[in-house]
Amino acid sequence: MIDFAWNLESQVAAIYRVSGYVHGISEMESQRLDSFFGLEKEIKLLCANTESFLFRDLGVNVLLWGARGCGKSSLIKAILLQYAKEGLRILQIEKEHLEILPEVLDILRNK
Repeated sequence: MIDFAWNLESQVAAIYRVSGYVHGISEMESQRLDSFFGLEKEIKLLCANTESFLFRDLGVNVLLWGARGCGKSSLIKAILLQYAKEGLRILQIEKEHLEILPEVLDILRNK
């Protein structure tokens, strides 16, 4: 069972731990979206999808892929920084624990 004591009002992100504990994060350092070079097209698409998700319930899943160190996590943090005031929250789940995703979605659906 997941210990979902994540305060969505004050914690913009969280990390799922293998024990079932969800560690909430109140603040994180991030770059602004305009600080990324060569990703303008991708950022535009990601922002449009995020806005569609937040404001129209129409966003689709997004998969970012690339070599280690190419900026995937930094881009996600920048998106969070851009849209946190509109209610965007991010939960990190390691790929080894993706089997808990249906349970997480069930819990979050009610929050």
